Amino acid sequence: MMHHDKKLFYPLLWLSLWLLSLLAFSANASTKNTSDKNNWLFDVFLDDSKIGYHHFSSETVDGVEHIISEAEFNVRFMFFTVYHYRHSSHEKWRNDCLQKLESRTNDNGNEQFVKLNRNSQQSRIETEQTQLISEACIRSFAYWDLSQLNTSSLLNSQTGELVNVSLHELGNETLQLPPVEARRYQLVGEDIEIDLWYSQDNQWLALQSTTKNGSLIRYQLKPTGSQGTVDISAQQNREHKQ
Repeated sequence: MMHHDKKLFYPLLWLSLWLLSLLAFSANASTKNTSDKNNWLFDVFLDDSKIGYHHFSSETVDGVEHIISEAEFNVRFMFFTVYHYRHSSHEKWRNDCLQKLESRTNDNGNEQFVKLNRNSQQSRIETEQTQLISEACIRSFAYWDLSQLNTSSLLNSQTGELVNVSLHELGNETLQLPPVEARRYQLVGEDIEIDLWYSQDNQWLALQSTTKNGSLIRYQLKPTGSQGTVDISAQQNREHKQ
């Protein structure tokens, strides 16, 4: 019994650590998006198994962009849930800078929160353990607005940490179901390596990342209407086996 528990523990530990860097992006939808581009609905997979969802919505009211994010994952072994994760946040943005944030996370029983409030001169970031004051314009992991990722640091809204990052373009690829030409980018930082795909008009299509134990996490977009799901699983599986 102890042998099986140990085998389960390490993949779940790396999943938890990966979520610290990836899932806390609750974040910044640009006002450049049109009114019919205000929802992003993703199924989330761990290797080939669906483990949950991550949904985003945006609405602009009186020049302030409101972002609502909600994620829930459950990893099962046999008939038991061995890992549970839930993250929700509400953010307010103006002029591409974060003005207010409130997030809560349950990482397999570990409760976390982050609060940010900005006045005319500085931002105060508060967690259950720390406080940080910054005069800079703070942004979070805004995957759906490519221009926002081309910066030197991003806020992790699960931990309240500012993470040093860099963005690299990797070229064009064809995603499947339905076939669509996409540009691939990679966001890199300490313990972070995230692949992202965008349409030719810069709409976010897909995401994937590999945990340190080799498991593959991928976000699969569920478009509204009658379109099929944007699927990169075949390509990902090929890369994962190499």
